[in-house]
Amino acid sequence: MPTNPDDDDFTTKTSLFTTWLSKNAIYISPKISIHDYRSTTNQGRGIIALEDIPENEPLFKIPRSAVLNISNNSLMKEYPVDEYPEMWDRLMELDQWTGLIIVLWYEFSIHDKEGGSKWGDYLNVLPFKDDKDFNQLVFWNEEEIKGLRPSYVVERIGMEKNRELFEDVCKVVKELKIKELVDELSFEKFNKVASLIMSYSFDVEKVFHKEEQQEENDDEDDEEEEEVEYLKSMVPLADTLNANTHLNNAILTYPQKDNPDNHLTMVSIKNITKGDQIYNIYSNHSNSELLRRYGYVETTGSNYETGEIPLNIIKSFFIEKYNLDKEKLDIVLGMIDDEYKASNEEEEDIEDGILLDTFDVFDTGDVSLELVFLIQILTILNTSGSDDDSQTFIHRVFVKIYQLIESGRVTSNFIDNFKDILKLRLNEYPESSKDDFKEYTGDMTRSDMAEVLLKSEYKAIKKCQDSIQDKYKVIPDDKLIKNILKNDKKRQNDDKSTTSKKSKQK
Repeated sequence: MPTNPDDDDFTTKTSLFTTWLSKNAIYISPKISIHDYRSTTNQGRGIIALEDIPENEPLFKIPRSAVLNISNNSLMKEYPVDEYPEMWDRLMELDQWTGLIIVLWYEFSIHDKEGGSKWGDYLNVLPFKDDKDFNQLVFWNEEEIKGLRPSYVVERIGMEKNRELFEDVCKVVKELKIKELVDELSFEKFNKVASLIMSYSFDVEKVFHKEEQQEENDDEDDEEEEEVEYLKSMVPLADTLNANTHLNNAILTYPQKDNPDNHLTMVSIKNITKGDQIYNIYSNHSNSELLRRYGYVETTGSNYETGEIPLNIIKSFFIEKYNLDKEKLDIVLGMIDDEYKASNEEEEDIEDGILLDTFDVFDTGDVSLELVFLIQILTILNTSGSDDDSQTFIHRVFVKIYQLIESGRVTSNFIDNFKDILKLRLNEYPESSKDDFKEYTGDMTRSDMAEVLLKSEYKAIKKCQDSIQDKYKVIPDDKLIKNILKNDKKRQNDDKSTTSKKSKQK
């Protein structure tokens, strides 16, 4: 039976990579092995359990000498730090992304030349030459991107930022005269290198030498909490693990600063059965972010699936239902936003106001608090019967709504408006988004990925629409409105009384 040349090439590269791992002192547990998952799960290489593995067992250990980053790379061999100090000062000043892009690009540029790269057999198992391996959204054409609408992931593709970063990289390479890269500065290659880093890199805690550690400790004696430093790094073998938000069973750990043994360790985080694949996780990402960043989707939805409700739908809904003037609504929204910022001015992690471009809703049925708050306050303002549109009145309503939601309650009109707003968003999705997920055999097309992504978002939004009343205790609107107007009338009477007293005193 004739063999497929691609199979031979795949097997050869895997074998050479395994030998490279051994030569570079990477310890691999006898209970695991690199496995070919192309014909079963269409995932390429992965790691399989050869035996049952208990929780918290080391799967492999990687010395930092095998980790590729701005502090450990082949560029240092061609341009030694002691001979090119200004060059390395400049490179070390760069942000983590730019620095790693330059050194990884350099490794690929010398890979096929005499002497090659120390990481050559590792680079061979990274998808760099074959365009079909790149499905991150920066590689999609305009027609393919149209198939992703109405998902707001199309607004976050980041091609413009990529172009700016590419120009920054070109500027640095030319400035430092890195001759091996000057002639290879194409935007296409840049996007491949950047996408590999996005998909395969890890943020590795910086290792400290004894002198550095002492200096750090001296500098931080008066600090309550120490900030951990990281190096964005390519970590061979650790990046061979495929990712799955539902099946994650391993995690990469780092040595503590007070015991830097120079090894990174992949550890099981639950019991793993013989024959199971070992999975890492990129982060708590939805399918839209998995596709944008890493070029794949989970076919039955991510474990962290989200949908997005845009502000413009909320505004359109209230304008139409309550016959509002658009400009007046914008003024009211501005005042609400000012109240929100003022109420959170001491919160360091809150930088934006309440008027976000989109608001997240989750497959768990949970909803962004900002979305709940905004719909609730607009509902009350437009059903209270009050003509008062002053900042003082809005402040009063704001405080009452804050107290209401903090106590786990919303009004019945909020429930109706919330469901209607989400219905408007659901109606933007194609009819096929209502269908169940289906099984895929073989390679998924980009059209398949888009369909899965839209289904994932639709189901998250629908789940929130169906379950919102289960998340809160519902009270009548009249009860809250009476409380607001009663207190507001009392405040107005107090103001009149104070004014009257001042007039008599004069």
